[in-house]
Amino acid sequence: MAPSKAKTEDLVADLRSLDAGLAALLENGSDPPEADVWKIYSGTEMVIAKLKARLDFETPGVRFTLPKAKDSWRTLLVESRAQLSSSLAALSSGEAVEAVGLMRGARNLLRAYLTEKRRAVTRKKRVKGSG
Repeated sequence: MAPSKAKTEDLVADLRSLDAGLAALLENGSDPPEADVWKIYSGTEMVIAKLKARLDFETPGVRFTLPKAKDSWRTLLVESRAQLSSSLAALSSGEAVEAVGLMRGARNLLRAYLTEKRRAVTRKKRVKGSG
């Protein structure tokens, strides 16, 4: 059952705000503050949860491996933005189930970014402590 356009207008607005927020983080040119990425991540998670509840849609858990940054951590954010933008377009055109999949992909890339950042901090502390 696909929700009516009226039932997703607020989610489209939320998703548009998240997309703009991630775009603003990328415009900076440097690695954004971790807290700002967490806000985008949690906001994306919230939109996914609300949309799934409205759709009465659930897919079984899928095991996946977090993607690794190909060139830099920034590529994870760029790829996440692309998927977030695609999910916005899908949701705006009424393709709610497709939008959920795209948002999940964007969320996973954000989580990969945050995981890589956390690992780098841990490695740095470990090296600093052993020296």
